[in-house]
Amino acid sequence: MPINVTPIPTLDDRINDIRMRTARIINEEILPTKRSSGAPAVPPTSRRGPGREREAARLDQVQGEGRRPVGPHLPLEYGGMGLDFLAHAYMNEILAYGVGAASLFGVVAPNSGNQSILVKYGTEEQKRKWLLPLIEGTMESGFSMTEPENAGSNPRSLKTTAVREGDEWVVNGTSGSRRMESTPTSSS
Repeated sequence: MPINVTPIPTLDDRINDIRMRTARIINEEILPTKRSSGAPAVPPTSRRGPGREREAARLDQVQGEGRRPVGPHLPLEYGGMGLDFLAHAYMNEILAYGVGAASLFGVVAPNSGNQSILVKYGTEEQKRKWLLPLIEGTMESGFSMTEPENAGSNPRSLKTTAVREGDEWVVNGTSGSRRMESTPTSSS
């Protein structure tokens, strides 16, 4: 069943346009793929298994034809849409309707979060080595965190700290203190 999206009168025209265009892509490109294969649309990394070859090929075709925006969270200079948080949140609300749609738009965790961190804090070398391949979809990223006393996925529970002292970072955690050399950047 297609998603029915109407403009929200209290939103500005730009955000309503993003919502409507996203819904059109979901209805015209994602949902027909789901119906034609008889299986739910799945993210690119999960396109394995019996009967999914046709669906995977169709989703790859849609992605390759450039009929959907790429990296709405990324700045324009990296081929993104340069959306602010609110516009991106409203777009994600629509994307959630089409299973696998977020991956076609390049907004799946942890890749999109790691891309945002690299855009804001990465050196030019780090951007070349990791950001660009993540954007191009030729690399996947990861994120992990844990401490012996604070296992889990809530970063607020971590007790390790990193403090800059001159050109070095001092990392203090459960295994003691360690100095790490840092390359000063313009955003330091």
